[in-house]
Amino acid sequence: MIHLEITISDGRSQYITCKLQNCSDGNKSKPFPGFIISDSLVVQDEYVFIQVSVSGQAVHYVSYKRNAFYPMKLPKYTLPKDLQIISTDENQVLAAIQDSHQNDSYNLYMSDYRGLFFTLMLEDVVSTGGPEDNVMIDLYEVAGIKGVFLSNKVVENQVKTYITYNKGRDWRLLQAPTTDLQGNKVYCEQ
Repeated sequence: MIHLEITISDGRSQYITCKLQNCSDGNKSKPFPGFIISDSLVVQDEYVFIQVSVSGQAVHYVSYKRNAFYPMKLPKYTLPKDLQIISTDENQVLAAIQDSHQNDSYNLYMSDYRGLFFTLMLEDVVSTGGPEDNVMIDLYEVAGIKGVFLSNKVVENQVKTYITYNKGRDWRLLQAPTTDLQGNKVYCEQ
């Protein structure tokens, strides 16, 4: 299946799909019937994400296993200025959301298996602008160990590194080792 975001003559965008072997005008389908915000289509594993403008505000939609689209249910105090899909591993969506009051940080949210209902995992994660206006979130998954993440978080105007061993349910400050590789004492103040 090919997933396309096409712009029609009046500048509006649509989400279109068609089969790879026979992708012609007659065989295209519109999984979402309306228009979407340009450059908002994200297809990742079992999920498809789009944004729709409603009264000038972006509303985020998700489709799980290519079924119907539903608006993503974020906690009611969340006012997203930007939303980045970080991961869709293990049938959950990990999203970074920049609230309207944030500038250099994002909050991390984890979803249910459908990518529909989200709960807060970690607040004020450091972010930086990357090349071509890409956003880089300071969140790192430890390779080969499922559910272990490291993240840099702003705490009282300082950046501190936190770790979770259970996919974000519990976070704790990363502790410095007592010695380095040569056995010398490490002096690290909190």
